[in-house]
Amino acid sequence: MRSIKYPGIAAVVGVFLLAATLLLIRGKDAPFEASEAVSVTREAPPPPVETELDEYGLVSDGYDVIDRSVRRNETFGEILTGHNIPYEKVLTIASSARNIFDVRRIQAGKSLRVYSDSLAGTYQARYVVYEQDKLNYVVFDLAADSESSAVYAGKREGEIRRRQLSGRIESSLYRTLEAKQVPPNLVPPLALALAEVFAWQVDFFRILEGDDFNVIYEVLHVDGEPFRVERIIAARFGHRNTDYFGFRFEEGERPDFFDESGNSLRRELLKAPIRYDRISSRYSRRRFHPIQKTYKAHLGTDYAAAPGTPIYSVGDGVVLEAQFKRYNGNYVKIRHNSVYTTGYLHMSRIASGIRPGTRVKQGDVIGYVGSTGLATGPHVCYRYWKHGTQIDPYTDTLPPASAVASELMDRFIVVRDEMMPQVLGVVPPYIANSDATEDQNLPDEALM
Repeated sequence: MRSIKYPGIAAVVGVFLLAATLLLIRGKDAPFEASEAVSVTREAPPPPVETELDEYGLVSDGYDVIDRSVRRNETFGEILTGHNIPYEKVLTIASSARNIFDVRRIQAGKSLRVYSDSLAGTYQARYVVYEQDKLNYVVFDLAADSESSAVYAGKREGEIRRRQLSGRIESSLYRTLEAKQVPPNLVPPLALALAEVFAWQVDFFRILEGDDFNVIYEVLHVDGEPFRVERIIAARFGHRNTDYFGFRFEEGERPDFFDESGNSLRRELLKAPIRYDRISSRYSRRRFHPIQKTYKAHLGTDYAAAPGTPIYSVGDGVVLEAQFKRYNGNYVKIRHNSVYTTGYLHMSRIASGIRPGTRVKQGDVIGYVGSTGLATGPHVCYRYWKHGTQIDPYTDTLPPASAVASELMDRFIVVRDEMMPQVLGVVPPYIANSDATEDQNLPDEALM
């Protein structure tokens, strides 16, 4: 018997199986429409893995990271060439860094981080990070194509914490802060800041045992550690049985400190000690000396005037020196407070009654213009010290002594009334940070 072949049987069976499958998917009662397309659900791809940045904003994965300190006498060039950076590229990077960071100022002991990748079996630096301090750092991008992006400065995030400290003087303000366990790096700036607030009310060279203070101030913390004193908010200083108050208030472009009545705590210094004809020589770090015929620093301002012109004290103070010296000629030195000291050189003569220990008022005559000492003509060389360092008085912009403007007095009173109980120690300060609740119960010396 001859067998009969059906060449279309496979196609018929395939259609039947497809229809049966669709019925199972849709349900037996759902009508079948041959024109419907079969949808296929595909699994979504996994989300991309987020790249984690380190504290310098760099990706450390895939790099060999070395943390170390700059070695003694180690140069920027030695650091880079030691990690297989060609010397020509070192010069390019150093040049592009010029307006951001002078690579010659790299200091031994500062923290350094080097990111290296493997190139033909040799590790070559890709990034170098130099920490100027705990807050500021510089990133050297050694693979950057453009000079503008090759070097950039960075800054860690910090946290401002408000603190309160009270103390009683036993020997000095500095020693009292140390005894209250203020972190060592904060003692000098806090002492100077407090002295500047009350510079005209309290002679910090003559503070007495038993004087006391209460100060509200802000500290910048980096990585949880106190980094620097940001500002004093308010303070009280008890001196010779008198309480002096200072409240920080922003009245114009720069803030100032005012007492409880809204009067400025500052006293204005006269800009010049004489009525002068001209300024014959300004403050300079390098000036050609007309007598010694050499270049040297001239840390004063010379005011030319006729011989015998009266010279005035620029502010209230106490005379420290009044004598003749070979180079200074007849000169007077006056300490105005714990911050400011002034000197007056080359006088023809010192005024009667001006001697060490004499108290003078602003505008008092202390001597007369001459040319004694190392001088070529009649003038007074005016010297100006701030915290013991001679500076140019024209760069030290002291706001004039004044009161809070009448239109701002209501706002000042709100600030004063909020801070007064805190500087009196009646209530603890409001501390605007996450650990405020814990801090409220800590002793003063712990609030750092």
